[in-house]
Amino acid sequence: MSAARDDRLVADIVANIPGVTDPAPVRALLAAWWEHAAREASQGRLVDSRAFITERQAAGLLELPPALAERVIEREFALLHGNAPAVPLEAAVAGVRPGRPTSAARPPAPARAPSAVSAERLEALVGAGLVVVGSLLVGLALLAGEWIDHVPLPDGRDTPLVTPWKAWLAVLGGALGTALAVLGGARRPDRAAVLRRPGVALAGLAVVGLGLLGGSVAVTAVGGVVFGAVGLLAVVTRR
Repeated sequence: MSAARDDRLVADIVANIPGVTDPAPVRALLAAWWEHAAREASQGRLVDSRAFITERQAAGLLELPPALAERVIEREFALLHGNAPAVPLEAAVAGVRPGRPTSAARPPAPARAPSAVSAERLEALVGAGLVVVGSLLVGLALLAGEWIDHVPLPDGRDTPLVTPWKAWLAVLGGALGTALAVLGGARRPDRAAVLRRPGVALAGLAVVGLGLLGGSVAVTAVGGVVFGAVGLLAVVTRR
């Protein structure tokens, strides 16, 4: 609030409130009031001008008699929301109302829900991303199946249990999901616990693919148990 506007407000208060003749205590009272309001607002507490006056009087700091102090605050508020062309920053932030408690700090406006168009666009982008990633995985699995059609395992057969590219699809998909879970946990430590179980489940999927590729029923079964059990636990606990 500019000094000129401050002077006009104080002059109006002195001229229109009987018993208030000195502008100095008016300025001091209003300065203390806005400082109090801003402090309460920053801490998310309610602001009540009467409580402010009572506390200041108890501390021996009240510049005017309580009744006059309350009228001064009310008069300033009326001027700021009536004759004055603008509201000071503190009022806009605190949203205070003299004479009754109110929210000291207006909570931030809730984020607007995305419009139907935005939601549809987001859904389309996610769907397109999944298609692209899925296509890349299938392509890589086909190539890997052509290059490596079998991985020797101690108890495995000489041939894979399924077509090689299908086994590679499980290996690559599980490995990619595990890597993303580990990376996400490292970048966001607060989310690490949420990503841990899905990451373990996807690692189990990679083991399933390895077992299928190596012709090992035992390895495939172990990976399948990990993938199914941990994945189900992650879904049930939403972690």
